[in-house]
Amino acid sequence: MNNSLFISSIIISFQFLSTLSAATINVPADYATIQAGIDASNDGDTVLVSQGNYVENLILEKEIVLASHAINDDLTDWMNNENIHNTKIIGNEPMNPKKGSCLQISYGNIEPTILGFTLQDGLGTSMIEVDCGTFPVRSGGAILIYEAYPTIMYNRFLNNGGGENTGGNVGASVANGGAIGHFDTDDVEFDEDRSGSSLDNNSSRTYANEYLVAMDVYINKMDLQKIQGNEPLSGLPSSEERVPSLRELEEMMAIPGYPTFVPAVRDDDDLVSRVRSNLDIYMYDAYGDGWNGNVLTIGEHTFTLQSGDYGEETINLDDGYYEVTCDGGSWQSEVSWLIVDASDGTEILAGGAPFDGGFGLGGNLVSDTLFIQNNYFEGNSSGNGENVYSHGYEGDIDVSGSVFEDIDCETNTVNEFVLRSKEDAAGYIQNDISGVCIESNSFYVSGIFGDDSNDGTEETPLKTIGHALTLVKDAEIPTTIYLNAGVYSPTTSGEKFPIVLPDNVHLIGEESENTILDAEADAENEAPVMIIKIVENVRVANLTLTGGSSEGYGCTGGGGIQVSYDGVPSDVIGDTSGWRALTYPVIENVILEENHAWNGGGISFYRVEGPVLNNVIIRNNTAAYRGGGIFSLGSTMTMTGVTITGNECFELNGGGMMLAASDGVYDNMTITNNSCGTHGGGIWTNYSGGPESYDDGWTLINSTISENTSARHGGGIAFAWSHPTVINCTISDNTALWGGGGIMGITSGFTLKESIVSNNYATSNGGGIRASGPVYEGLEPPIIEDCIVTGNETAEESGGILLYNGQVKRTSVFDNHAGTYTGGVGIQAFATLTNLTISGNTASQGGGVEAWGDAHPEVINSIIWDNTPTAVSLFGSGDIDITYSDIDGGWDGEGNIDDDPLFTDANSGDYTISEGSPCKDAGTADTDGDGEDDITDYNGSAPDMGAFEITLASPTGFMFYTFDTYISLTWNPTNEDGFQYYLLERSTNEEFSENIVSNYLTNNYYEDDQMEYDTEYFYRVSYYANTLSEYSEVLSVTLEWMDVDGAQLPTVYALHQNYPNPFNPVTKLSYDLPEDSFVNIIIYDVMGRKVKLLINDKQSAGYRSTLWDATNDNGEPVSAGMYIYMIRAGEFNRTKKMVLLK
Repeated sequence: MNNSLFISSIIISFQFLSTLSAATINVPADYATIQAGIDASNDGDTVLVSQGNYVENLILEKEIVLASHAINDDLTDWMNNENIHNTKIIGNEPMNPKKGSCLQISYGNIEPTILGFTLQDGLGTSMIEVDCGTFPVRSGGAILIYEAYPTIMYNRFLNNGGGENTGGNVGASVANGGAIGHFDTDDVEFDEDRSGSSLDNNSSRTYANEYLVAMDVYINKMDLQKIQGNEPLSGLPSSEERVPSLRELEEMMAIPGYPTFVPAVRDDDDLVSRVRSNLDIYMYDAYGDGWNGNVLTIGEHTFTLQSGDYGEETINLDDGYYEVTCDGGSWQSEVSWLIVDASDGTEILAGGAPFDGGFGLGGNLVSDTLFIQNNYFEGNSSGNGENVYSHGYEGDIDVSGSVFEDIDCETNTVNEFVLRSKEDAAGYIQNDISGVCIESNSFYVSGIFGDDSNDGTEETPLKTIGHALTLVKDAEIPTTIYLNAGVYSPTTSGEKFPIVLPDNVHLIGEESENTILDAEADAENEAPVMIIKIVENVRVANLTLTGGSSEGYGCTGGGGIQVSYDGVPSDVIGDTSGWRALTYPVIENVILEENHAWNGGGISFYRVEGPVLNNVIIRNNTAAYRGGGIFSLGSTMTMTGVTITGNECFELNGGGMMLAASDGVYDNMTITNNSCGTHGGGIWTNYSGGPESYDDGWTLINSTISENTSARHGGGIAFAWSHPTVINCTISDNTALWGGGGIMGITSGFTLKESIVSNNYATSNGGGIRASGPVYEGLEPPIIEDCIVTGNETAEESGGILLYNGQVKRTSVFDNHAGTYTGGVGIQAFATLTNLTISGNTASQGGGVEAWGDAHPEVINSIIWDNTPTAVSLFGSGDIDITYSDIDGGWDGEGNIDDDPLFTDANSGDYTISEGSPCKDAGTADTDGDGEDDITDYNGSAPDMGAFEITLASPTGFMFYTFDTYISLTWNPTNEDGFQYYLLERSTNEEFSENIVSNYLTNNYYEDDQMEYDTEYFYRVSYYANTLSEYSEVLSVTLEWMDVDGAQLPTVYALHQNYPNPFNPVTKLSYDLPEDSFVNIIIYDVMGRKVKLLINDKQSAGYRSTLWDATNDNGEPVSAGMYIYMIRAGEFNRTKKMVLLK
């Protein structure tokens, strides 16, 4: 639209309304304050404000024109208009601290007009946002709009948002919309006089939160006391039933005291009944000769006044929004018209010609465009939407013709940090905006020495992160914001929190320990430190984030960082489209400490896929409900090198982490000294992997979980209705006041491999591992393989492992203790124990293995020895089927023996068997008796009994020497009986998973001349002596390219000391040739006798070397002792000594 025509239509409308008994109220002539003028006005009136400073916080709930005398001016040069500059509404002294906006426009879907003011120093209005929690957020520094759709034009917005220049008396800064905040949603309401105690942090407005609440209902509905024994659980299904699905959990919401479910998605047809309205249209012509070709268009209907000064029509319209124009003819200043509701005479719209606007009929239907055109923005600030923030509005917001501080001149736009729409529901129209062009892709910020009026170079840094974020461009090259060391907080640097990151930004601190973002938030002024929505190319590094407090944010959580998706899923159960959104922030070398939230005190991931955490420390954070350090719902993330320590969850689950319906790979994690109010002191997980989940289950590898505490189950880890995987982890020194000191599985499967579960404690049962059942339908039962379970203790039953069902393979269970029953392994239903070593466990009854109730486990290829009081016992009517096992005291079964297994050193915890053990080759490879081998990886004629198969030691002394075009590898020879060959393998990756070259050798050295220059190769060696030995250590070798030119040739002849020295069996002799020479190298013994001629040839200049393998000219090994090597090259002659060892 032509802006000059638009303003003309406003002026004509203003003049016309004056002729229709609409009043013009002058301030201060009629009323001393603007608010008094507004209060005295009626719909359709104009409140006309003269120049002056008005320190007021206005509330407007009427459809009027609020304007300065600029409305009567030619606004072609509006930027320099005196009425706009000198008619100021100043909002920094609110009577009510929760209402600090210069102007609040609210209720009734009103469409007032605001024109010609300077609005400055506004402090925003406190709003309650309801997401999956309820929390106060200060919004709309200058103008707060709620369920209204004003036209805002030709205004200046200066220093709003609680910045350092406002001089206000409200402590909290604006979080959303530094200049303008617009809310068109039932999920937001005015804070007014609500106290923190009235906030419903368990809101059921979103399905995600309902699901969590339902989960809590289900968990707490269980009679957890009975989990400690072998009785059926009153809150769990019987053996013929299964655990409820997510859908069935809905029914549990009927439990008194818990909120009920509401649909996550609603149909507008269910909310707004379709009605029809009769409208009267009154048309006027001031001269009396008709409209001279001008036409009034309402939607698809057209009207005109053919002649005379007056005419009227009636129209019948459905609910909806209707565009209205009046244009097309001459003598437009004579034209005016009025549209009213025929039923009660209520005015709907009035205007003249030209006109371009519209109106809505019926309930919540409103204009599809919000006009905020031709405004000037400077010095406004907030953490989200520096100038404009919109929540819930789904139309366009037209800011065309406006002037911003900085713009991307390549696209002629500002970024989403400046103009924000939650969930991207609204689109911003930015035609013909202007501002200073952003030239750079990197900026420096210093909270101590910076100034936001600087250009952001290293020498002249900016002051706030918020201002730097307005300079982020939408370009292929990301904008990097470098933060100098120091504290960035509201009190030290005027920073606004939360900081909401746009796309395409790298926020980099100097060092994580000295570059600190402190939100200084508390229960009264809540804010996370940082929020990351759906972004691309975002990196956060080298920072400490602290002081965040967001308990009111509910299940979304995240005191330090919140990574979340706001969209409403189409169907949370079943169809997962829309459930997660892709977002790609990388967070590395960051410390999250001393933050607080409802969920996820340190960081939360809420329905997102793609975040990456590297080398992050999450310490000393708290959560009121779930996930003291990390909370994840329906999310997939990758974490490497993350330390989670000292965090606490007060009420429910996951002192260190809570992972609900989440997956990902978590590598090299340290989870220690965390605590929770119920289950999972280190980790709690539910619905992660399995038929009712939205993922494949998470994997934890190469990690440590230690010294965590839970008030109920799972001191280290608690699994519920899940099947995650844990590989090569240490789970130690954790405590559960109920069961599962190290690990607790609640009707859950899990895979535990190559891990150590040690020195954990549980008050009731399962000092090390407790897996209750039955396993949730569709899940594989627990699988424990290649693990060590030792030193665990419980005051009651099962010191080592207590399983309902599952499989345990190649695992040693030793030195565990139970106060009552089963020191080692207790079985409640059916489990298979294959190749276990169970020794040194103690209890009052059942020291080694015990079957409870009617359980019927199978034990195969195992050693159960030296347990107290017995090796095997029955506690109930069940039985244990034991075969091919060594049982202390004997047990009937095929292949069983009762002989000392001859452990290598049981007193020192070495439960491998010695070479002479009766358990060697005494097991069976056909574990199920079907005639086919189920175990194929063993040495000798049959598998050994016990957890540890006897293996051949790896070769020792593996080393290499580099030469110009090849390398030489050597290792110590083996004396193993039955030796047949060495196997030397080369690969281009350390895991030996690709490009493998195998060499079968009878000598203990090898020269490899088939290498590419500047390529890294990996080598390992083993040998075969009736079975293959363990591999040696892996060597990494790169043959580097060297240009042979004058600059790299030696300048003098030289002979270097051999390496290694002493040596066995090969050593390297190096020498330097500054010019082409005939070279002769001979080895002599100490008697001066020639042993071997190594080199007798002409060689080109360069750095040279050769090997001697301790043989003579006949290829025979020489004896140990001292030898002399001599070189002759041209006139050069040198000798050195070396020592051969045997």
